[in-house]
Amino acid sequence: MNAKVSGKKSPIRLEFLVGCIWVVILAAIAGGVAALFLVPGLNPFTPQPTPTPVIPTDTPTPTATSASTPQPTFTAAFTPTETQIPTPAVIDLGNATTLAETGRLGRGVIGQIVYSPDSARIAVASSTGIRIHNARTLELLAEFASEDWVSSLAYSPDGKTIAAWLPDGSVSLWNSTTAKLVKTLSVPSEGGTIRVTADGLHNVTFSADGGTLAAGQGDGSIHLWDVSSGDLLMTIKGADTSIAGIAISPDGKFLASTALLEGRVRVWEVISGELAQEFSFEGSPALSVNFSPDSSLLAISGATIARNKETVNSLVSLWSASDWKKVREFKLEGGGASRVVFSPDSLVLAFRSGRSTLAIYDTGTGDLIREFIGHTGVIHALAYAPDGSAVISGGADGLLSVWDVTNAAQISFTQEYNDRLNDIAISPDGNTLVTASDNGGITLWNAQTRERIFSLTSPDSPPTSLAFSVDGRLLAAGFEDDSVHVWNAGDGSELFTLTGHEGDVNDVEFSPDGSLLASGSDDKTIIAWNMADGTQKQKYEGYAGGVTHLAFTPDGIWLLGSSQEGEIKLWDVARGFTIYAVNENALSTITVISPDKRTYISTNLSKIKVRSLDKGNVLYEIESDQIGMESLTYSQDGAILISGGADGAAKVWGVNSAFPLGALEGHNGGIVRILFTPDKTTLITASFDGTVRYWTIIP
Repeated sequence: MNAKVSGKKSPIRLEFLVGCIWVVILAAIAGGVAALFLVPGLNPFTPQPTPTPVIPTDTPTPTATSASTPQPTFTAAFTPTETQIPTPAVIDLGNATTLAETGRLGRGVIGQIVYSPDSARIAVASSTGIRIHNARTLELLAEFASEDWVSSLAYSPDGKTIAAWLPDGSVSLWNSTTAKLVKTLSVPSEGGTIRVTADGLHNVTFSADGGTLAAGQGDGSIHLWDVSSGDLLMTIKGADTSIAGIAISPDGKFLASTALLEGRVRVWEVISGELAQEFSFEGSPALSVNFSPDSSLLAISGATIARNKETVNSLVSLWSASDWKKVREFKLEGGGASRVVFSPDSLVLAFRSGRSTLAIYDTGTGDLIREFIGHTGVIHALAYAPDGSAVISGGADGLLSVWDVTNAAQISFTQEYNDRLNDIAISPDGNTLVTASDNGGITLWNAQTRERIFSLTSPDSPPTSLAFSVDGRLLAAGFEDDSVHVWNAGDGSELFTLTGHEGDVNDVEFSPDGSLLASGSDDKTIIAWNMADGTQKQKYEGYAGGVTHLAFTPDGIWLLGSSQEGEIKLWDVARGFTIYAVNENALSTITVISPDKRTYISTNLSKIKVRSLDKGNVLYEIESDQIGMESLTYSQDGAILISGGADGAAKVWGVNSAFPLGALEGHNGGIVRILFTPDKTTLITASFDGTVRYWTIIP
């Protein structure tokens, strides 16, 4: 019994610290348990916790991850941690404060890849930190800065320093050999920053001599620092929206910048900070820029959206850095292009063409030289080796791949990263875990060993929600292409493709007897499908906004559905009429029915409301300091409630308590789903950061 917020939201940064107190009072036999608690420090970008109690200490320590060697065949997109708890205890109200992370699947979402100047190593920015790999074998060499979602990196020209652009707009400088933090460069921001994790957006770069470092911020400003002293040299007001990408010409004369939703590229004189040139591209919400190594060309890439908003084409053009005239434009179709990366001699350029094809073109003639095919998801990041021998690509499919530029052969690869997770589900027997990734992948895993079982064949559309039937035979998923698909969970064969919605399907739920599947959609309706033949049995209408959450009562007689407008309606399943309707007056609300089917929980921003199921009236409220709740779940006995926040932390509540017992911290993105395993010994959380984490009781 759990729920999640559908859709894709950027993680929110929030920083405050609350002192720690906890006391547990056991009442008489007939009484409930009331808990006075520890309110832990709440930081959305805290390090991955070690197996210590759920109540965080003042100095958390990142979890060490052993190096991994790529295999000759595709490995699982998720890699289990070594720590295992052979006989975990059942989670109950008395021991919930000692929950700790004991396992993790996935290295997170790839943000950017950069080569070391000697071409020997690569640094990968990800949602779970920075990792250094051998540039040929992709062996993991080092791992650090895991307390932040890092979306942009830069190697200093001498290879001694790695600069990491952080979500608050600051830049941390790390010793690339020792993985020690050297210093942090930051300035006050006029309007705060927003997290930028989309592909091709580079927000930090060194000048060619290594003396200057530039970074863009969410308030549209660009800051230039003296690297040795850390002094701020200059601030350029580059745009009115968040800076999405910057590049400094190797000769140090110009800095090019782009901003979100502007459709413009601006070129600035580095010495004076004056605007030298401006380019306008209608219908281009996100652009990328890069200078050729010889400083003669400026490459502008991205996508153009047709006025009818039905066609998206790639935009790649080359401009002379001497007179700012267009040198060449590449006519491409099929999605947007990634950031262009040049060969060291400036004679060829590489970029993603379409969704998952890497293409190399001759800069002089504009001819296609060769293509690299191997990714099954959108290519997020590219890097060209300084010695010109290879190109490395990272995709939404979790694949990190090294390509020989001479013959387009794949040298090595690993698939230990992942795309953002939209949902997870666990089979009723607890043996199978299913993940739904934003790139469209649905994969079944052994829930104990975390080994891949198989992936399902699904439409070319992001899956939004998952559900197992009560007997575990059927697995259903809703998709953004308005469809619902149902598979045999045993062999992965598809049984039904259900069409009838006219908007994204946000949630799917099986009835307790497995005879019906309900789906809620952005088209403001709920449809009940007959699982005997896949036909539509009932349609529930009358919402003002898209339906986001569904929950059957344990007897299957009633269906609870809530919408993006905060509407909550209880439906008579068989007769299709509304028993009652209430409104939270919120942008969205989560609804979860308690195991005893007497109450359900709804959310309104930071409030958790316990409502009577048969009448819908509020019985009492719980005030949470979480800014944006993404998911809720009950324990099987109904005594514990877990709320997952957009900040990446989950709070543990006694259902009858106004105060949390503690917090589970480690995710760097919103928690989209929380599950208790059927044996009640493990809590599983899934996040937009692309990881699944296991929490058990530590004695």
